[in-house]
Amino acid sequence: MIETRGLTKRFGARTAVDRLDLRASPGQIYGFLGPNGAGKTTTIRLLLGILAPDAGSVQVCGRQVRRGDRAGRCLVGAVAEVQHLYGDMSCAEYLGFFAALYRVDEPGARVSAMLDLVGLGDRAHDRAIDLSKGLQQKLGLARALLHDPPVLVLDEPVSGLDPHGIREVREILCRERDR
Repeated sequence: MIETRGLTKRFGARTAVDRLDLRASPGQIYGFLGPNGAGKTTTIRLLLGILAPDAGSVQVCGRQVRRGDRAGRCLVGAVAEVQHLYGDMSCAEYLGFFAALYRVDEPGARVSAMLDLVGLGDRAHDRAIDLSKGLQQKLGLARALLHDPPVLVLDEPVSGLDPHGIREVREILCRERDR
C-alpha cells in the first residue's frame, strides 16, 4: 500500500529524511518512533505529497505520489497532530464540506455515521473550533475516514486524548484495518 525507495528530504544543510526505504502492506499498522526532529512528520508530509522529495520515490496503492496530486489524495485519509478547523462551521458542516470535496455518496448519512463512530454524534451542531483538543482529534479522524480511503496516515492521532479516548481511537483503527 505504501512504499518508499531512497526517500530523501533536505532543508538547507540539514537532512531530515535520509534514503528511507519502507514498505507497509495492506492491513498493516506501521508506526514511526523517534525523538523530536527525527524526521517523522517530514516523512508523513512526503507520503502525502505535501512536500516534494529531494531524492527517491513514494508510491501509495501503486500510484506515484507527486506534490499537489489531488487524485492521489483520494487514496489517503490523514490526521495531523493539530487540526485546522474552520471557525464558523459545526462538526457536521465541517465533515459535509469534506464530503463534497471527496464526492462522498450520500454525504448526510456518511457524515452522521462518522460522527457516531468517533463519539461526536451528539455534538454534530457544535462549532468544531469550540471542541476540546481531544475531541478535535476525533473529528479529524472522522474526516480522514469520511471518504473510505484504502490508506490512513496519522501524525500523533491521539494527541490531547484522555486514556479512554486513546482506547476508542485504537479500537476504531483496528476495526478499520480488519474490514
